[in-house]
Amino acid sequence: IRNAVRYVRSSSSRLDAFKACCQKEDVESKKICVLDVPTRWNSTYIMLDTALGLRKAFDRLQDDEDVKYTSYFDEEEEPVEEDGDEPDDFSVPLSQFRSRASRKRVGPPNKHDWGKAVVFTKFLKVFYEVTLR
Repeated sequence: IRNAVRYVRSSSSRLDAFKACCQKEDVESKKICVLDVPTRWNSTYIMLDTALGLRKAFDRLQDDEDVKYTSYFDEEEEPVEEDGDEPDDFSVPLSQFRSRASRKRVGPPNKHDWGKAVVFTKFLKVFYEVTLR
């Protein structure tokens, strides 16, 4: 789901295409996709909660055979070290180290992903509401 939101948020033309899908699906959410900050759990909750309300639009984006949308998930993610740091062992070439971290993007979200998002959002909602007090 994060990758689908990242796709929509990556350019104004993609965001416009997504808004068109929202209109076609009569999605009555006044919210728009919000990309989370991986180190802030509450932003993950907000992203998932918003995306769940926009699920029909995401499904429509995929069903409209938007080649750019589906091919986006065939690309490799930017190679990033898992903890964000460079390797400590400098005897290994950096290019070899980074190639281990590269992988294809996950997505587009399927029925199973949306189901997990519902469960995860219910779990995080409790903590989110408590922190608002």
